[in-house]
Amino acid sequence: MSLWARLALSYLAVMVIFFGVLALAAPLFTGAHPPHPQDVLQDLKRNIDGSPEPLEEAVRKACSKLKPGTRVTLFPQKMAITGPIIEVEAEPLDQAMHGQVVARMPEEGGFAALVPLRQNQAVLAIDAPPPPTKPYDIERAVNLGYVRAGMLATLICALVGLAFSRAVTKPLRRLVQATESFGPDRLTARIDEGGPVEVAELSRSFNRMADRLQETVETLRSSEAARREFLGDVSHNLMTPLAASMGWVQAMLDGMVRNKDEERRHLERIMRELTFVSRSVRRLLELSRWEQSDPELRFEVFPLTEPLLEVAETLESSAASRNVQLAFEGLDPRWRVEGDRGRVRELLQILIENAVLHGGRDTTVRVVTEQKAGRVWITVADNGFGIPAEDLPMVKKGFRRSSGRNTGLGLAIADRLARSHGGVLELESATGQGTTVRFSLRAVED
Repeated sequence: MSLWARLALSYLAVMVIFFGVLALAAPLFTGAHPPHPQDVLQDLKRNIDGSPEPLEEAVRKACSKLKPGTRVTLFPQKMAITGPIIEVEAEPLDQAMHGQVVARMPEEGGFAALVPLRQNQAVLAIDAPPPPTKPYDIERAVNLGYVRAGMLATLICALVGLAFSRAVTKPLRRLVQATESFGPDRLTARIDEGGPVEVAELSRSFNRMADRLQETVETLRSSEAARREFLGDVSHNLMTPLAASMGWVQAMLDGMVRNKDEERRHLERIMRELTFVSRSVRRLLELSRWEQSDPELRFEVFPLTEPLLEVAETLESSAASRNVQLAFEGLDPRWRVEGDRGRVRELLQILIENAVLHGGRDTTVRVVTEQKAGRVWITVADNGFGIPAEDLPMVKKGFRRSSGRNTGLGLAIADRLARSHGGVLELESATGQGTTVRFSLRAVED
């Protein structure tokens, strides 16, 4: 039931209780008061005329209910029923004998009346003394009784209304308590979605808001933890080559390098490590810039074989030093794709280089291309170490270690580049079974 319906029923119930208590309590507070003379006369006439008994017996029986001190005389017999005989003038008596009720009601109370009976066969003369209580005292007592009854009804209605209001506002109080208890340390607090329709809807809205806040806070906490881990990994991956380079430079400064060949080897090592640092810093800057806006791409149409062969030529010596075999399958020189040629080359460089450098020695890296549904799919697969299942969802985040080997920022860059070309970077891997990465580019028909 809705809240407005409960309130309406509460108001209606309070009104019914008020008037019910007033009707029941008013007679108790006002007390008994004498009936109106007209009512007394009508009751007497009705009882006597409707009685099957003889007139005199019917009169005596009906008049026995009159208050003490009332004189009753039956005419024309001029018979005293109660009290002394009432003397009546001829003219009023004649009017009564012709069916007219003659009555006199003084201001001080009481009354005197002539009532025709049984089709004007007789006339009943009544002389009732004034009551001990004056009429205005009776009216005052009645008014005071109604005031007291109204006060009692108001008090009862106030108590009932308080009970109704507590019942109606109980769900709201529960909602307030839940909102006050909800906080950083109690993100799981929720509200029972029962009660009136409006309160239930409000509770559901609060619970949905709490779910979103909890998810946001957990995301922020996870992001903060990932940020700290990211900074730690970045520091480690940059400090290691810098420390090695500084060591080799220091050895050269200290005169520990005695010939040109050894000096050249040291310089080549320093160059290699500084190149790694430079590339990592560049990728960090790119990722930071891409957080604000998408990569700037210059789309053009070009043969896919060009960047693939360039990457293969660049990695030829690295692959040979690790006894890694590079194999290309399904490549058609006629296939042309649309994209940023430089970025596509960088994407291929990252994927194939990761497979060569981190797949392990004596492995095979297969680059498979196929065209379907208007897109060219490029798959880079190796049969190397593979990535544990628990690390697989996070390797695209940058600087995530897998089996003690750092994947660096490459996959994070590759994932963003693949998405900016309208595709997605798909990654499959298992420990000891190698890694497979694929993405697609839009194919252009000649």
